[in-house]
Amino acid sequence: MVEEAVARLAGRLKALRKERDLTLEELAERSDVSRSALSKIERGEINPTIVVVSKIAGALGISVAQLIGVESRRPAVRVSRDRRVSFVDPETGFERQLFPAFEDAPVEFTRHVIPPGQSSGDMTGHGNPVEKYVLMERGRLRVVVGDASYELEDGDLLYFDGSVDHRFDNAGRGPCSYYLIKRRP
Repeated sequence: MVEEAVARLAGRLKALRKERDLTLEELAERSDVSRSALSKIERGEINPTIVVVSKIAGALGISVAQLIGVESRRPAVRVSRDRRVSFVDPETGFERQLFPAFEDAPVEFTRHVIPPGQSSGDMTGHGNPVEKYVLMERGRLRVVVGDASYELEDGDLLYFDGSVDHRFDNAGRGPCSYYLIKRRP
């Protein structure tokens, strides 16, 4: 499954970069991801972290969900479990499950699972306006937004401005999971 996701991302990234007439060097400069890393991602040699994928998507002017896969518009779209794309940070075990989006979709939907004692690390605020909604599924989560900190438990919901730097920390003893919905106004 991971190999399929890596191959799908590789093909999609290369096609989008060429469609925008960008060289690897130009995309590296825009995304702050090295040329060699971009080349390895395009060749399917590495499974990048979600932070790297997010930087690339931002440089291309699209959402992460749009980068990983685009669905055609239909009255209903079922995304089976095996079509979920999952990125796991090898150092922390932080898993992000992404779901394909429509080409012009203003919403991106992900599920995150953080092992005990782990964190997303610092996430730089988006350059464009982005609303973020966090819906806790299980466990305890500390969300740090700018200078403020919020503790969430099962069923809690938090909204914040995604243009502000933020971080997600597992604040409990077991794994925590939550859904993150990003909306571009």
